Amino acid sequence: MTGDDISRANARLEAIEALLNDLARSSIAHGHFALLYFHTVSRWRAYSRTCRQNEALDLLIIGLFDKFDDYVLRLPRERKPTSIRPWAGYLRRMSVASPGWLSRISALALAVRAHIRFDLAEAICEMHEVYSRRHGAPPDMAQFQKTILDASAALVFLAAWEDFVSGLANQGRFAGTVAVIARPLGRIGLPVFQAMRRRAMHEALDNLRTARRIERPLVYVRLGRALV
Repeated sequence: MTGDDISRANARLEAIEALLNDLARSSIAHGHFALLYFHTVSRWRAYSRTCRQNEALDLLIIGLFDKFDDYVLRLPRERKPTSIRPWAGYLRRMSVASPGWLSRISALALAVRAHIRFDLAEAICEMHEVYSRRHGAPPDMAQFQKTILDASAALVFLAAWEDFVSGLANQGRFAGTVAVIARPLGRIGLPVFQAMRRRAMHEALDNLRTARRIERPLVYVRLGRALV
């Protein structure tokens, strides 16, 4: 990885963090997921600097955000918005003008599932392609698998969840209610999130072994005013 590659990757990662931070502050629809995502990227970037697979991990963080952009953020710019089915439930809940705390919690769970279970598999395959093209050889996928599936990686997500809950608690009464409900869900959901990561990794490895691209059917999404 050249100095220019490192500079470009760092600039892109910083831009992603800035965009998510802005969404967390300004977006009524995406604010809660963007806040969690902002802290997750921040924690994963710090983790990346401590592991051997840092280049592959940085490429994955960038590619994973691109999936969120493709399947969610770009939709208001489309004449006929379509997304993959795993994101559709989140988008429906966030399309209403004033979703209640229960809708926000369920939408957050749907977004986490869509991103970890489905977007992650696609992003792993694309990371493998970019890395292989750059180096003329693929990354060490056995080592990469350990990097994103071991106990340290689980603690990264848990730390990001705690950051997210703390951030919510400072956003007023409504967000504080969501924070109270969300706080224990990080530890309770950790085995579920880990299982999602494993399924995404297995799907990606299966597709890489057979040289197939992951293709998910798109569905039309009717956007409410909150998302337009």
